Amino acid sequence: SNTSNRSATSSADCSCNPTFYDHRLDPHVEVYMDKLGEGLKPYSEIKLTDNRCVKCPEGANCTARGVTLRNMRSSIGWWRPRSVDKTFYKCSDVADPGSNTSSSQICKGGQIDDQCALGRDKMVPLCDECMKGWLTPTGTLICQSCEDQKKGPDLGVIMAVMGIAFV
Repeated sequence: SNTSNRSATSSADCSCNPTFYDHRLDPHVEVYMDKLGEGLKPYSEIKLTDNRCVKCPEGANCTARGVTLRNMRSSIGWWRPRSVDKTFYKCSDVADPGSNTSSSQICKGGQIDDQCALGRDKMVPLCDECMKGWLTPTGTLICQSCEDQKKGPDLGVIMAVMGIAFV
C-alpha cells in the first residue's frame, strides 16, 4: 500500500495500489480483534503475517487505486452475491470454457447493486432472471420490459411494406 499524504499518521491514510484491495471489512476502524483472539488491540500493535493489501481475485475490477472489499467492482461477465464476498462467479452466458467474459449480455459489471444488465434481477444469483415485468424474447438474453413487448410492431410500416410487395 501507499499513502497519498506524506504526513500520514494512521493506516487509514494509506490505500492499496491498482490490482490490489484492502481486505479489511472496515479500513477506517483502527481497532481490530487480533488473530489469537486475545481481544481488541490498536491495529498498529497487531503483528499480522498477512498484508492488508492483497491481490484482487479473478472477476474483480481493481484498476483504480484505493479499492476495498466493500467497494470492489465486478468485471463484465462476473457477479458476486454480497459486498463482503471475496469470490466472484462467471455469469451463465459466459461460463463455458473458452468463453469471453467481456461479451456477457447479462452481467455488465460494477458495484454490487449495479452489476446486472438492464432488466436483470440483481437478487437472483448470476443475474440469471429478468425482473418482474420484464422478459427475454426468444433467441436473446436481453431482458425487455413487458410494456415494450405490448407495443408490438408499427402497423403502418407493415401495411406500407405489404403494399409495396403486392405492387
